[in-house]
Amino acid sequence: METICIDPEPLLFELENFQTLEKDIILEFIKRDDLAIEEIDIWKYLVKWATEQDTNSSIITDVDMTDSHYQEEFEFTLLKKNIEPFIPYIRFCEMTRDEFYYHVMPYEKILPENLYESLIGYFMANLKVRDVILRPRNELISIDSAIIKGKHARIIIRWIEGINALTKELFAEFTCIYRATDCKFDYEKFIKVLDAIYSTSSSSSSSSKVLFIKVKNTYKIIGGYIGSHNFRDIYLLPKEHRNKDFILCLGSEKDSNFHIRCNVWRPYTQRFNNNNIGPWINFQSEVDHLKLHGQKGTCSVLNDRNFIADEIEIFHIDR
Repeated sequence: METICIDPEPLLFELENFQTLEKDIILEFIKRDDLAIEEIDIWKYLVKWATEQDTNSSIITDVDMTDSHYQEEFEFTLLKKNIEPFIPYIRFCEMTRDEFYYHVMPYEKILPENLYESLIGYFMANLKVRDVILRPRNELISIDSAIIKGKHARIIIRWIEGINALTKELFAEFTCIYRATDCKFDYEKFIKVLDAIYSTSSSSSSSSKVLFIKVKNTYKIIGGYIGSHNFRDIYLLPKEHRNKDFILCLGSEKDSNFHIRCNVWRPYTQRFNNNNIGPWINFQSEVDHLKLHGQKGTCSVLNDRNFIADEIEIFHIDR
């Protein structure tokens, strides 16, 4: 059970037979504090599971099922019946305001009235929730990012460490040192950040940096990881010292998330370039690349290699 909690999406929620799992099995996982998944994703999976349960309900109704209004009411009644046992174990306050607005408020009818009113006060007026609030789940890595969430940070750390789902504890501190929209994608400020990185080289094997790019009009997140050396001096390193650097790609479909490991573990020309004639960023391997010049760029791991960046962030990671 602990192994599943470490990486629950592929090991539980994305299983082909998830919709056929018994309520009590799923409930045992939802109760746990060490379930490493965002609360909003738990909610989405539960709503999907509840709506696909057997509609041969024991609920007795005399309504005319040919009437669309009564049909909708009946479906909400079934949904409420199926999801009700899980409600006390959902950490609603761990969701963002947008997540609550778009994914929970449409299901107002299936929530206890007192809880819903309390959550409205919390998200809309910053009031204290009256009902008992469970503590946050403790297996996600905290990160203050406009691009990724804690579960993505956890994936990145697992890639960096080269570990699998059987490893339980992951600890890392992500510190944002650059955010493009804060400086309107200004080139000089971007280079200034790179200069600061260059002048504060760290020899610690537990200190590294990672870049994230939110691709406009998609759910894609691309970027690159460089270990305990500077962005701009990587091309000076012997090839054998670069085998932990990589281009990354994270993505999300409408209702699910996935990540793609790129085939660039041993790049030999991967580096940052501060020449304003060339690209701002130039990650390069024998077969893959990521280049950015302002908000525009190309990346070989995207179906359409050309892209526009909505946001760019660089994080310092301490492990």
